Amino acid sequence: MCKLMLLPGMDGSGLLFKPLLDELNHDAQVLALSLKGEQTYQHQLNKLMDIIGDKKVVLFAESYSGYLAYLLALLKPENIQHVIFAASFITNPTWLTRFYPMLPFSLLKTKWMPDSLINHICFNRLAGPELIELFHQSLQTANNIILRERIKNIAYLPKIPPKLKTPCTYILPTKDCLVSQHAVRQLVNACENIEVKSLVGGHFIAQTHPNECGNIIKKVMGSL
Repeated sequence: MCKLMLLPGMDGSGLLFKPLLDELNHDAQVLALSLKGEQTYQHQLNKLMDIIGDKKVVLFAESYSGYLAYLLALLKPENIQHVIFAASFITNPTWLTRFYPMLPFSLLKTKWMPDSLINHICFNRLAGPELIELFHQSLQTANNIILRERIKNIAYLPKIPPKLKTPCTYILPTKDCLVSQHAVRQLVNACENIEVKSLVGGHFIAQTHPNECGNIIKKVMGSL
């Protein structure tokens, strides 16, 4: 029987998976990214490979972790039965990452940016106060150095990824302000067997649409 494992976005905590976990009756394992040691993709990949071991799993990878799920499927095709990408990327998603040394993480954590603007950019204005507060809590879990290192990882992603044969699903937010359409096309083109599911919403699509994302997951799990 396959196990469902959730790989979180850049904060790495998995806190933002709460709405989805509630929808799934918490029948999934969140693989939080370590706050200790190196923050390179390779270091994170090694830790995840140890956790997965010889288990048969379905990976749900959000945003930053899309590249990790992609590598895991390449390296452990006998274990990774399906990858569900949610607003993910495997190449640099935006030119803004080039300015990672100057990104104001400290200011963002002090809530200098109005919640209404965060809601517009990240959630397509679909988030309520509880979800916005969950977003702020997730930012506090990693220090600025770690967040900057993870942005650096994104900025230097390879431009031409190898082909992936593992069956995949891509959950595509129609109003994603953080991942370019070009980056989405590169991921889709790198997968030989992929189905794209569009949902009206912003980058944090699993948070604003836990029911729809949950149904996609359940359909995949039921087919294995």
